[in-house]
Amino acid sequence: MSECYHNKYFFNNRIEGCKNFNDQYLFRGISPYEVLRIINGVPLFFEDHIDRLMNTLSSKNLEFCFDEIQLKNNIYDLRRVNDISLGNIKILYNYYNSEKNCLIYFIQHNYPSTKQYTSGIKLGLFRSVRENPNAKLINKTLSISARQEKLRKNVYEVLLLNNNGNITEGSMSNVFFIKDSIVYTPPLESVLPGITRKYIISACENLGIAILEKEIHFNDLEEFDSVFITSTSSKVLPVSTIEKISFDPDNSILRMIMEEFDITINNYIGNFKR
Repeated sequence: MSECYHNKYFFNNRIEGCKNFNDQYLFRGISPYEVLRIINGVPLFFEDHIDRLMNTLSSKNLEFCFDEIQLKNNIYDLRRVNDISLGNIKILYNYYNSEKNCLIYFIQHNYPSTKQYTSGIKLGLFRSVRENPNAKLINKTLSISARQEKLRKNVYEVLLLNNNGNITEGSMSNVFFIKDSIVYTPPLESVLPGITRKYIISACENLGIAILEKEIHFNDLEEFDSVFITSTSSKVLPVSTIEKISFDPDNSILRMIMEEFDITINNYIGNFKR
């Protein structure tokens, strides 16, 4: 099944039918990408996603081929031609030999349920190291192996363990831990600089909640009261268990952060200008 969802997509600034979408761009060469969440027709945190995309390109010495204004216009046109105001859009750059291509298309989304936001989700642990974690690049090997591990353990997400046994991030998320009144998260240099992660740190600062970057060893998980993951699709999602260790999904600090992040989203949508 093609990753391109709905009817139309953009290929190098022109509209094509999804039936013509070629998945080779997901597997060949180097493919930096971003996934944006569309809420009420607004591409959430658009500027942050473009900044991160440009940083990824710069880290790989790749050219930014299409300007920010054109990308924004294409996203609006893509939403219009597909008649969609809610969902996830992927911006994919593919560099293969002398070819440079930009694809923008809707992908299927799977947002957490109300029950998952209330009761939390289950996580597993998975030993895997992401090369160059600060760059957002398609890594099919990691994606496939992590997906298989999630299915094997019947969990929502897996947390990656580095060679020292420290938790870095989820396969598709960042992770935060709460102990007493302090929030902890793995150091930025070892994780993808998630857009939601950035706003969660700001939310903690706005709320006067102490937040520290710290390496977390998997043997120390039982020390924490509560855990949550963040991503474009999940927003702030409480965790009920990691392997067999239980956590409080209704922690008061966690709930404050969830509410503050929702306020951040609403303010961004209300102030967004095309």
